[in-house]
Amino acid sequence: MNHLGHLALLRELLPGMTRPARVVFVTSGTHNPDQLTGMPRPLRIDVDALAYPPEPSESAQRDGRRRYSTSKLANLMTSCELDRRLADDGVTVNVFDPGLMPGTGLARDAGPVARTLWRSVVRGLVALPGVHTPARSGTDLARLVTDPTLDGVTGRHVVGRRERRSSEDSYDRETQRALYDDSMRLLDTLVR
Repeated sequence: MNHLGHLALLRELLPGMTRPARVVFVTSGTHNPDQLTGMPRPLRIDVDALAYPPEPSESAQRDGRRRYSTSKLANLMTSCELDRRLADDGVTVNVFDPGLMPGTGLARDAGPVARTLWRSVVRGLVALPGVHTPARSGTDLARLVTDPTLDGVTGRHVVGRRERRSSEDSYDRETQRALYDDSMRLLDTLVR
C-alpha cells in the first residue's frame, strides 16, 4: 500500500489537476542500502511480490522493515518515471525525504526498550544533520510544494532542503519503467 496507494490516488487526481502542477512523492533514506539507517536492504523491485508477498523468510518485524524500505525505493523510482512521462504535461514530479524524525509513531511496534529509547534519547538527535522534528520536515515539504522559486523544478530527490543523489538502484530506468507499467496493470485489475 505504501507504493500502490500513492500511485492509485495520483492516477485519480492527475486528470483534474490545474497546470502547472506539482507532484511530490515521499521517500526515505532507508531505500539506500549504502546509508547506515539500521533498516534491511530493499527487496528487488517486483510489483506482484510487493502486492502479494510470499511467506516471509525472516522475522515478521524484519520483513515489515524490509518491505518499508522497498516501498520507499519504489516511490522514488516511480517519481523518476512519472517525471519523464509528464515532462510535456505541465506537471513537475519530485521526491522528498524528510530525514529521521523522532517524535512520530515510527517505533510504535518496537519492543519496550526500543520504544523507550525512541521516546527519550533519540529525540535529542534532532541537533544532528539529517534528523528533524515533524514540524521542520513538514515545513520543508510545504516549501517543495508551494515555493514559487521552485516553479519548473522537476526530477529531483530532495532531502530536507537539499538536493541529493539517491541510491544507485534508483537510477535503473528499465526497472523504473517496468515498475510503473506493472503498477498500473495491477491497479487496473484491482479496480475492476
